[in-house]
Amino acid sequence: MYKVLLVEDEQRILFANKIILERKGGYGVQTATNLAEARKCVSENPPDIIVLDIMLPDGSGLDFLEELRRDSGIPVLLLTALSESADELKGIAAGGDDYITKPYNNDVLLGRIEMALRRAYSTPESLKNTIPVALKEEKAAWPPPVSELLEEMAEKLKHRERLLNAMNQSAEVLLTTDESNSLNALMKGMEIVGRCVDADRVQIWRNEVIDGELHFVMRYEWLSEVGRQKAEVPIGLKFPYSSVPGWLEMFLQGESINSPVSKLSTRDASFLGAYEMLSIVCLPLFSNKEFIGFFSVDDCRHEKTYTDDEMNMFASTGLMFTTVFNQSLQRDAACTDALTGAYNRHYLMGTADQELQNCLNKNMDFSLIMIDVDHFKSINDRFGHVIGDEVLKIFTERIRHVMKKDTPLSRYGGEEFVVTLSGVNRESAVNTAWRIHKNLVSSAFQVSDFEIKVTASFGVASATTGHTTLSEIINTADAALYQAKEAGRNTVVSKEGITGGKHGK
Repeated sequence: MYKVLLVEDEQRILFANKIILERKGGYGVQTATNLAEARKCVSENPPDIIVLDIMLPDGSGLDFLEELRRDSGIPVLLLTALSESADELKGIAAGGDDYITKPYNNDVLLGRIEMALRRAYSTPESLKNTIPVALKEEKAAWPPPVSELLEEMAEKLKHRERLLNAMNQSAEVLLTTDESNSLNALMKGMEIVGRCVDADRVQIWRNEVIDGELHFVMRYEWLSEVGRQKAEVPIGLKFPYSSVPGWLEMFLQGESINSPVSKLSTRDASFLGAYEMLSIVCLPLFSNKEFIGFFSVDDCRHEKTYTDDEMNMFASTGLMFTTVFNQSLQRDAACTDALTGAYNRHYLMGTADQELQNCLNKNMDFSLIMIDVDHFKSINDRFGHVIGDEVLKIFTERIRHVMKKDTPLSRYGGEEFVVTLSGVNRESAVNTAWRIHKNLVSSAFQVSDFEIKVTASFGVASATTGHTTLSEIINTADAALYQAKEAGRNTVVSKEGITGGKHGK
């Protein structure tokens, strides 16, 4: 029986590792919580291998490693944290027999100990029946030449350094932003994470209660070039947690998903496969101990499980995402219509005016579409205000489905909505209005047990017609909207007049 000395100052980890090594690995185990105890163990009852934490209360494990290298040939497996600097890790690679990054799973610990013992004491055949470990059924090859081991370790160090750089870049972007720039910071942070691990999508999902049931709603997304070519996951897409059994309970426990999609349950694999995902990571986000959502990283090209180092990086950036996400939620609460999720009038009058002035300064086009639900009062009178509210929600979703993700949509008041289009001339704005119109009238709105046919009238105005203030453009669009209603509703009108037939171009 081989003897292992565990040197770890955190009692919980020490106790857990001792049980694993004794019961699952079949080792004899000594423990030490500091360097003084470790030195005593080595002097009085030398172990066959040492598992050594590098951060201890009475000194550095690296100093102890140097002592061991001078005085004995005992193999040493070092426990490191992702926060260790690249220089320290290079020192570990030179002095230790191997290292593990916290947190790690039991099989990794057992496997690394076995390989270190193989290298230090014997050949695979002589150890085959003497080391009872979890991985002994695998036909592990004899360790490759030292040069290959060093190359492998150097590559691991380079990847770890990339992860550290990504964390530092994310921190610089996310933790130095103010509330007004939180969205841009969030998107940049997601891009840094995605490019660092060669992912195709990075998304943030927010928890929302809809019809009395908890849903996860996609709020923010970064896409790689490959991700843009895959199945679309639209902003605002929502699913009840009941559609993915076990996820909510797992997230509430602080647990994550990290797996090739093919190795998940049949239901989960079908759910995720619809969006062409091959690998997925989901990490829960908490704010003041409240579970507020999760962020996900997925790969559409490779089946893989992300490494412990990568999961550490995700966990760290997840905490930063939560901070900025909360800022974004506060901003959204101030500028978002609570019913439809569109921007509110206050946001429209402030931000759209800035967009207009920016376009004018750059000699760019600027257009505005005003949309009004036809006969909305009749819908409320006939079906009730609860159904009317649901109609407005579906109305908003159908408008969004036609527009680009970053095109602002605002609820101007009641059943009136405004779309602002920077860099878009009047003719293109009219075409956009007709596309929205087509999507709105393509099928009846299904609300509860009712199928409700909904139409809308559109007024289009543009800064290219000579208007130089937002109020002037809104007034012109409103006048065009009034003309559309006078013409019988369910049509699009621009400043120059009716642009198409009553039922479309």
